[in-house]
Amino acid sequence: MSKQFLAVSDSKNLNKIKMVHPDIILSPQLFGSEILARVLNGEEINNDMLVSNVVELRSWYFQR
Repeated sequence: MSKQFLAVSDSKNLNKIKMVHPDIILSPQLFGSEILARVLNGEEINNDMLVSNVVELRSWYFQR
Protein backbone atom coordinates (compact mmCIF):
# COMPACT_ATOMS: atom_id res chain seq x y z
CA MET A 1 0.00 0.00 0.00
CA SER A 2 1.46 3.34 -1.00
CA LYS A 3 1.26 6.49 1.06
CA GLN A 4 0.69 10.03 -0.15
CA PHE A 5 3.20 12.52 1.21
CA LEU A 6 2.60 16.12 0.16
CA ALA A 7 4.49 19.31 0.90
CA VAL A 8 2.77 22.66 1.11
CA SER A 9 4.73 25.88 0.95
CA ASP A 10 1.84 28.33 1.16
CA SER A 11 -0.97 28.02 3.69
CA LYS A 12 -3.50 29.34 1.17
CA ASN A 13 -3.11 26.02 -0.70
CA LEU A 14 -3.75 23.91 2.39
CA ASN A 15 -7.49 23.49 1.81
CA LYS A 16 -6.88 22.28 -1.75
CA ILE A 17 -4.31 19.77 -0.53
CA LYS A 18 -6.66 18.50 2.20
CA MET A 19 -9.17 17.55 -0.54
CA VAL A 20 -6.71 14.92 -1.79
CA HIS A 21 -6.66 13.32 1.70
CA PRO A 22 -2.91 12.68 1.83
CA ASP A 23 -1.44 10.50 4.56
CA ILE A 24 1.10 13.17 5.52
CA ILE A 25 1.32 16.89 4.79
CA LEU A 26 4.60 18.65 5.44
CA SER A 27 5.33 22.35 5.46
CA PRO A 28 9.10 22.73 5.03
CA GLN A 29 8.98 26.21 6.58
CA LEU A 30 7.07 25.08 9.66
CA PHE A 31 9.17 21.93 10.02
CA GLY A 32 12.38 23.96 9.78
CA SER A 33 11.09 26.48 12.30
CA GLU A 34 10.31 23.71 14.78
CA ILE A 35 13.80 22.23 14.41
CA LEU A 36 15.46 25.64 14.75
CA ALA A 37 13.48 26.42 17.91
CA ARG A 38 14.47 23.07 19.44
CA VAL A 39 18.16 23.58 18.59
CA LEU A 40 18.12 27.10 20.06
CA ASN A 41 16.55 25.69 23.25
CA GLY A 42 19.32 23.08 23.49
CA GLU A 43 17.04 20.13 22.77
CA GLU A 44 18.46 16.98 21.19
CA ILE A 45 17.59 16.35 17.55
CA ASN A 46 17.38 12.68 16.50
CA ASN A 47 15.40 10.49 14.10
CA ASP A 48 12.68 9.69 16.63
CA MET A 49 12.11 13.38 17.33
CA LEU A 50 11.96 14.19 13.61
CA VAL A 51 9.39 11.46 12.90
CA SER A 52 7.37 12.49 15.95
CA ASN A 53 7.45 16.10 14.77
CA VAL A 54 6.09 15.12 11.34
CA VAL A 55 3.24 13.20 12.99
CA GLU A 56 2.45 16.15 15.28
CA LEU A 57 2.41 18.53 12.30
CA ARG A 58 0.11 16.16 10.42
CA SER A 59 -2.34 16.14 13.34
CA TRP A 60 -2.19 19.93 13.58
CA TYR A 61 -2.96 20.39 9.87
CA PHE A 62 -5.95 18.07 9.90
CA GLN A 63 -7.44 19.74 12.98
CA ARG A 64 -7.50 23.14 11.24
